[in-house]
Amino acid sequence: MAKRLQIEQWKSQILRNLNMFVSRVRLVVHNLPSTLDDFKFRKIFEHHGPPTAIIREARVMRDIKDVDIKGVGKSKEYGFISFTKHEDALQALRNVNNNPNIFTSNRRPIVSFSIENRIMINAKRKRLEKSRENNPLWTGNKMKRKKRKYE
Repeated sequence: MAKRLQIEQWKSQILRNLNMFVSRVRLVVHNLPSTLDDFKFRKIFEHHGPPTAIIREARVMRDIKDVDIKGVGKSKEYGFISFTKHEDALQALRNVNNNPNIFTSNRRPIVSFSIENRIMINAKRKRLEKSRENNPLWTGNKMKRKKRKYE
């Protein structure tokens, strides 16, 4: 219960910044087991979410400075999951949050809508657009490729 209160206090403090907002389609999940990987994390939400839900991204956050023998970073015990629709994210939140059957009754997931930074989202969008422009195989590329004449 103390961890939930601490997270809520942090959220209310961070939301004072006008560049921060609550996402409608991205969830943050705290209190994850350290052994959970991205694949298992996605499977949990595929199983407990709506059957028609499309998951865009599922990622467990890892510490890249503290790696194990396999070269995988140690889990920070929280992760993010993105859906395409708000209704799917809301249903998944309701099914997974504080559910004792997911991990153990002593370790229940703490699920809430993620807090996003407008500046970071715009920077990510610009990087993606620049990457697409530099990719000659992208179909929306405005630059015309020169056709070679074979003799």
